[in-house]
Amino acid sequence: MTAAAPIPSATAVAPGSRRPGVVTKRLMFFAGSAHPALAHRIADTLGASITPQTAHTFAGGETFVRFDKSVRGSDAFVLHTATDPLNTALMEQLIMIDALKRASAKRITVIWPFYPYARQDKKHRGREPISARLVADLLTTAGADRIITVDLHTPQAQGFFDGPVDHLLAQPLLAAHIRWRYRHANITVVAPDAGHASNSPKPGPSYLAGNASRSFSSGSPCMPNIPTPPSSSATSQTDCAWSWTT
Repeated sequence: MTAAAPIPSATAVAPGSRRPGVVTKRLMFFAGSAHPALAHRIADTLGASITPQTAHTFAGGETFVRFDKSVRGSDAFVLHTATDPLNTALMEQLIMIDALKRASAKRITVIWPFYPYARQDKKHRGREPISARLVADLLTTAGADRIITVDLHTPQAQGFFDGPVDHLLAQPLLAAHIRWRYRHANITVVAPDAGHASNSPKPGPSYLAGNASRSFSSGSPCMPNIPTPPSSSATSQTDCAWSWTT
């Protein structure tokens, strides 16, 4: 009596092939309507395409978004720039995130060049909201897993979101551009208030915020070949800069 031939396993898959019906995670790029030129430039850099979608506004002002391709199992990156009208742009992105979550995207990453309401990150007086935290809660409820943003008003705002936050800084790029573009000029960088002083680029010999001035010493690790400040007004020296008051 001969032995019966083994029955092939239903789960056996040839090397290098994919079993029909199994979804593999893939990168998909999505963009809102606020800044299409930026979206296309990012897509070209990534070598990806913007996922087509149907979006329109009803007569009552409500926003509708539907993606024209399956997003199941995808690693979704959703770009939107919070431009005027800011609340409309914010709501559009929340609707996009909710649509991706309900369509079974594997992971949803929000790309925000500007975090809306980031300046409202604390209470200055009683009976005021912390709107930056509210926006983070809205993202979590909508289904966002991760945030990529640039130059938050304060780095501590990353703690408002329960998931990972990639806080990117434009300062090195901006400082390098100004330093190269105005390399032969004696320039001053001015911040609108003291809160922005620590975040503003310092590419030139002096830096002003309110009534404080900061200047880099020549040949310092931070800014080489920069003239030193006047010795008569200098009050202190750090590793990278001389500081004094005007």
